[in-house]
Amino acid sequence: MLRTPDAWLLCGVGSVVIGGGNMLSTNFGQIVQACGASEAFVPTVVTLFSTGNLLGRLVATIVSDRVLAFRGRPRPWIAAGIAALMGSAQLVLLLAGLCAAGSVGQAALLALGSVCAGIAFGSMWPHLVVLASELFGSSHLAANYLFFDGGCGAVGTLLLANLLPTFFYSRAATDDDDEGGSGAGSGPDLTNRTCAGSSSTCLGAQCFLPTHSIIAGLCLLAVVASAVIARRSAGLYRQIKRNADLIARAAVGAREGATSAVVGGGGASGVLVPGATEGSKPTLSLQYGATSAAAMTQPLLLGAVAHAPPPPPLSKPPLSAPPSPAPPSAYAGVRSATSASFSPRHSREPSLDWHAIPEVD
Repeated sequence: MLRTPDAWLLCGVGSVVIGGGNMLSTNFGQIVQACGASEAFVPTVVTLFSTGNLLGRLVATIVSDRVLAFRGRPRPWIAAGIAALMGSAQLVLLLAGLCAAGSVGQAALLALGSVCAGIAFGSMWPHLVVLASELFGSSHLAANYLFFDGGCGAVGTLLLANLLPTFFYSRAATDDDDEGGSGAGSGPDLTNRTCAGSSSTCLGAQCFLPTHSIIAGLCLLAVVASAVIARRSAGLYRQIKRNADLIARAAVGAREGATSAVVGGGGASGVLVPGATEGSKPTLSLQYGATSAAAMTQPLLLGAVAHAPPPPPLSKPPLSAPPSPAPPSAYAGVRSATSASFSPRHSREPSLDWHAIPEVD
């Protein structure tokens, strides 16, 4: 897998999307504070991001199945859509920092950006599993997915969620400290960045504007990379669609066409007859050559409905008096296996087997 360019392109796409989502989830408090919004709005944006994350994990694969895979279209196109959604969320949050502090429009943009980023972040995880299986096979799926899961999470979190925002945020705060913490303007002025005393708190759009811009640009590159993967794997997904159609037609033919199958085991055999009973469902009639438990529990082929006649009743022997015991001479020289194992012929210890047949000389 690592020798193919698709693996590294997919790893890059996952790193950008996952890194962008982790950057927001770990810095929402500073983002809301830098925008000038109320700190009471932080739990709201975190909740919206988590809700979008949940929805993305639950419904994203359903959408890609019905819109792309079931129609023979390459599934990597959904990765392009996910990357585009993450980039759009970064731009929306960037615009929220440029709005007037505490305005209704700013709150709406923060909420919208949080939901979109959460959906994109949650949608990427299940698609890494599906794409790893479809593009590189399922024989090494566990190792392949762990590469994407660990590699994308580590690279994206380290570079985009840790180093990148820390660098620009600290530099903006340091610049404010050098300027004496002045700048009491109002509105979306990019130079309105103040710090509380000598702390490293940064206020203003400039605190996260470079971070949002860089991640949005990387998301655009991720869209291009996803498109490249989709073009390269178009033939693969057409073949997957043809195979699925063949399996579906075979299943329909088994249910509706004239199909016969012989089921044998333990002396029983059956013939699958279409439309005998139960409307158009095929039925399986069994003909018993001999009574056998294995024949009665023989699994049915092709999901047929069994209407097997009951096996013939076993004939019971006539009631009679119990047989008389054999004469003692019949047991001469006979010793049971249990008695022989616990009480040998010449052993002086008493026998421990109460059900052993005693030897009669």
